[in-house]
Order: sequence, then structure tokens, then C-alpha cells
Amino acid sequence: MRTLAPFLVSLVLLLGPRSGWCCPLPATAQTTCWDSNGNAISCAGTGQDGELRNGAPLAYADWRLPNVRELLSIVTYQNLLPTVAPAFDNHCSPGCDVTSCSCTFSGDTWTSTSEADSPWNTWFVDFQDGQVGAGLEHGSGPVRAVRDTSGGCPLPATGQTTCWDSNGSAISCAGTGQDGEDRKGAPLAYADNGNGTVTDLNTGLVWEKLSDDGTVHDKDNLYTWAAAFTVHVATLNAMSFAGYNDWRLPNVRDLHSIANYQSFNPAVSSAFNTNCAPGCHATTCSCTASGDYWSSTSSISDPSGAWYVGFLYGGVDAFGMSGGKSGTVSVRAVRKASASRSSTTTTTLPLADCDRELVAPTFASTDCRLAALIGRIRSSTDIRRQQGPLVGQLTKAQRRMEDGESLCRSSAAKHARRHLTQAIRKMIQYGQRLGSKPARRSMPSELRTELMAGGDAIETDLRSLRGKLRCPDDAFGA
Repeated sequence: MRTLAPFLVSLVLLLGPRSGWCCPLPATAQTTCWDSNGNAISCAGTGQDGELRNGAPLAYADWRLPNVRELLSIVTYQNLLPTVAPAFDNHCSPGCDVTSCSCTFSGDTWTSTSEADSPWNTWFVDFQDGQVGAGLEHGSGPVRAVRDTSGGCPLPATGQTTCWDSNGSAISCAGTGQDGEDRKGAPLAYADNGNGTVTDLNTGLVWEKLSDDGTVHDKDNLYTWAAAFTVHVATLNAMSFAGYNDWRLPNVRDLHSIANYQSFNPAVSSAFNTNCAPGCHATTCSCTASGDYWSSTSSISDPSGAWYVGFLYGGVDAFGMSGGKSGTVSVRAVRKASASRSSTTTTTLPLADCDRELVAPTFASTDCRLAALIGRIRSSTDIRRQQGPLVGQLTKAQRRMEDGESLCRSSAAKHARRHLTQAIRKMIQYGQRLGSKPARRSMPSELRTELMAGGDAIETDLRSLRGKLRCPDDAFGA
């Protein structure tokens, strides 16, 4: 061994750090030099960190293609050519690199989301103006990658759970990097309030349900852009629909948030399309016409037009409307959840709308129910100081479960079960917090009972999922 050690050291030094025998520490990313008085100076010859910049460049290996909701999130509807904030278009000139400038191509940029009706097409965002459309995969266009961080609130997921090849044939999602595999964002979760409205448990927005009964809520009612404000929204507020008079026309970002890219004709979740039949009322059914819906957002390139979302497939446009704002399309009103009602209204946590799982729980359905419970807690002012710890436990359980799903996909069943066990422990801790004296003092008993029941149901799902887990390596006795 004494003769081998010097040999190995010599070999490492000979091969260098890039050989795989050793790894350099990450660089500090410092690129400026200063003198002893704190004045910025030229780095040449100083030997300072800013000159030498030793170490491996700060880097990540988890970059991916964004889904359509993520890519659209960087569009700003006040700018054009490109329609992005300065953070994405600043000091762009020939020869500049990503450390000195930020550039955005004013055209179609790919997403990871396929068009469910014609899956040989892939959704893109046009940064010339902010349009969302679907084009052939065999075409070419630029790409902007994205990665996840631990901060911020997740966008609603797209709802897509299937993957397709370039010919439109459904394939296994494993390793594709498509939206159907990654399923990034908060799982779509909604609650029917029983009064003609639906609450989005991710965004806190309360949506008007549409009907097929000839009333103001009828899905077949069409309005010009001006009438959407002065007739439809004004009528809802005048009648204090569902007990509120703060209804409004959604902006384009609001409206796009309820598009579900796993569905088409209409491209919405079942919360917006259930039991729709002639004569049904908004309290007994939920309807969505497979057409265009107005938003309150005008087109900056041509303000005689406004943005609308097409719920046949999920496109976003402002230029295909004959007559611009004088054209007539559908309207669905929205409002922000009111804190004053949170203590008196009991919301049923969604089950079937999460992934329409009716028999045994899946990773996706359990993840959705966790997201729904988190949304319910965040929407209630009655939880006050308990909100942080409660949400924290649920979020940890959700991450453990998602880690288990990832391990299961990579054939590590034993470790997947271990992560599910850890998720169950977090749910037990969540229940203990709800049962504590501070929780009993700080929230109504009816609300606490609802939240405990929701947690118990998720814990039961996790136990069932762990007991019936089937991963690829199960056949080998893992």
C-alpha cells in the first residue's frame, strides 16, 4: 500500500481534475476585484479571487424544457418584440454572452407540452406578441430551459399526464422529459362550493360555473368585449351572485390557469365540465363551451383587439377574432376568495378531479389531494399562526412522496417505500399539530374536523400506496 499511494497521487495529478479521479470545488462566482479601501480596481495581476476564478463554474444538471404554463409565465402583456420583461431582454447585441446580456427571440419557442387532440403537434409560446399555439414537432424553433428551485409558489400544472412520439403515438413517459413525465407545477385541484361557483385551490380564485338553462350563466351566451363588462359581469354584481358583488372579467393569465392540456373539446378539468345537459343549472352541473372566452387584457400591438383563451384545445390568441373587440364570444367571471367566508363555508376536498382515480390511490391522485389540502389551509384566515407549521408538514410529506415516485420510476422500489413511510410520518405530525391546544384555540372546530379528515384520508392513501406499490424491480425481490 505504501508504494501504491504515491503512485495513485501521481496518477491523479497527471490526469488532472477533469479525469473523474477528483472533483474541483465550485467557484465562488466572484468576478470583481477591490483594493484595501474597498474601491473596485482592475483584476490584472492582483491574484484575487475575481482574477483567478478558480474552481468549477457554478452549474446545475437538472435543466429541462418548460411546460406551456411555465413558459407563458414570463410573457409580459405590456411589451412587444419581444413580449418579455427586461430581465429576459437586456443589452442584447451581437457577440454578447449570457453573463453580460439577456436575449429573447421574437418568435415561437418550444414547450414540453403536446397538443392532446393532435399529439404530433407541440405547444409553443410566440414571444413576438404572447400568442400560444401548437406547431409540428418536425419544425424548428428556439428553446429556453428552466429548472426548479425551492422558493416561490408553484404554477398550476398543465394537467398533462400522457407522452407521445413525433408521430403522435402514445409512448411510455419514462426518460422523455416531456410534460407528461415531469408534471411540474401544483396538481390541478378544485372544489365545488355548491352555490354555482368553483374554487381553484391553487390560485384561490373563485370561478363562476356555467350552465345550459338560458340564464345569465348559460354557456351559449355570447358577448362583445365591452358587453362582457357592462352586461355579464355587471349583472352578476347587481344580483350579488353567490353572495358577492366583486365579480370581474379574468385577465389572460387568470383565464389560462384553468386550461387542462390532458383534455380537449373542452380543454378543462371535470370541475368545469360535468353533467352538462339541456336545462341544467349552475348548482347541479358545470358547462364549458368549446370556444373562445374573453379576458380583460387588451392586445398591446393592436388595442382594438383583446386576448382570449380558446377552450377547444387551450390556445391563447388576440388576432384571430373577426372584428376584434366587437366580435362575440363566451364569458366566465371570476373573483378572489373572500376571507370573510372562509370560516363559514366548508369545502369538500376534491377526489375524482385530481386524476379521476376511482379505485386505488396513485402517486398523482395523492399528490393532488395534498395540494388541495395545502390550498384549503392557505385560503383560510381562521388558521392564522397554525398555517405555517401545518403547510410545512404537508409540503414535506408531498416532497417525500414525489421522491418515492421518482425512485419507483428508476426501479428502486425498496427506497420508494422508505420515502412513503417518511411521508406517512409527516402526515402523523400534521395530525398531531391539528390536535394540539393552540390549534383547538385558533380555529373553529368544524374547520379543524374538516382538515383532520382530509389529512387522515391522505394518510390512508399513502399507506395503501406503500402496501400495493409496484415498481419495475419488484420482480427481482427488491
